[in-house]
Amino acid sequence: LCYYQLEYYREAIDIWEKLSNTYKEHPIAIDALCKVADTYFRAQEYNKAIVVYQKIIKNYPKSQSVKDARLRIGQSYYNAMDDEKAIAEFQGFIDAFPDDPKASDALSAIEASLYRQERKLLAAGDKEGNSTAAIINMLRGFITKYPKSKLASEMQFHLAQKYFELEQYAQAVEEFSRIAINYSDSKYMADSQYLLGESLYELKRYEETIAVYQRLIQNFPSHESIPVALFHLGTSFYNLERLEEAIKTYQGLAQNYLNSEYTSAALFNIALCYKKMGKLDETINAYRTFCQKYPDDDMTTKVLMELATICRKQGNFQEAIKTLTDLSNKVHDESKMEIIYNTAECYLAMKDKEKAKLEYLKLKNMTPKGNSWRLTALAKLGEGYEEQEQWQKAIEVYEDIVKNTGKPEWKKAVSERIKLLKEALK
Repeated sequence: LCYYQLEYYREAIDIWEKLSNTYKEHPIAIDALCKVADTYFRAQEYNKAIVVYQKIIKNYPKSQSVKDARLRIGQSYYNAMDDEKAIAEFQGFIDAFPDDPKASDALSAIEASLYRQERKLLAAGDKEGNSTAAIINMLRGFITKYPKSKLASEMQFHLAQKYFELEQYAQAVEEFSRIAINYSDSKYMADSQYLLGESLYELKRYEETIAVYQRLIQNFPSHESIPVALFHLGTSFYNLERLEEAIKTYQGLAQNYLNSEYTSAALFNIALCYKKMGKLDETINAYRTFCQKYPDDDMTTKVLMELATICRKQGNFQEAIKTLTDLSNKVHDESKMEIIYNTAECYLAMKDKEKAKLEYLKLKNMTPKGNSWRLTALAKLGEGYEEQEQWQKAIEVYEDIVKNTGKPEWKKAVSERIKLLKEALK
């Protein structure tokens, strides 16, 4: 023991081996063998340690030291970087002593071995995807070899997740489904149901998506994925034209998850559902609710434009103009031109040509000069000048069009009109 503590391992081993050989039937023999094996282990001579641990198991099968020996063999293989043999030994320990407190240590060691294998494969970094294929084969091999292992459900989830990350959704569906069939009490059940739903959603298998998400919401109402599950559930209903169910689902998301990143999109989609159903008043109310709750959202511009379009279709031009004005105040890029043009069109529909003209003139002074809304407004402005027999002003705006349009057919038609007007002025 003194030699051992002083790290004179060779001397310590010699003495313990003599003891074990001399007193084979005495309890001291197994203690001596354990010391020999542990010394080899401490000296990092793992192959020699394994031989001695195996000798203990063979010669003293009823000894309490057998458990430690089996565990140490696994640890020796692990330290020697032989993960396959380490996994086999640790799993053998768990199978033989499932209720032993150290079984959890063996389970953790298997997990460490598996993830080390994966890291090795990823480190290869080959572009052909061989490392990913090898990881999949490694995971599948473990599940096949140890289907009743406590780690099997985790490896099954990890395997399914790999296919999901690779966007191989059909295969992911198969693998996630196996968790529900084979490992229904797994801690990964909720996550697997969510990703199963996502895989089906990506495959546009909406009926199946609905069934999976409804089970997820019912069985795991507090799971972190519920907001996105509700959103995709609603969208699945929408894609199947089950619009009332879509609205109800989106409303549930908006009411119960106020701070979710999906809530604004859910409110927007409620309006789309009503619009598809031809319920324009409900559509308007839904859009207004969206704008009130999310005035600075990136989608607000689109919502206000949709709202203005519906108001125009209903003949409610004053409301359309009010909405377009609100929208114009929010926009500071080229899209502002479309808003101003539509405002002018509302005034025209109300027979207020002077106010329409003022909007068109705003566009005349804006850039880029080749913007299609600007050029269309100039064409309308030119027509108005012609009606008022203001020929020179009409020619000026038409020349602006010719100068800035990129469309040959426009240039040709407007040039001909300019020619006619100039001849009329002679």
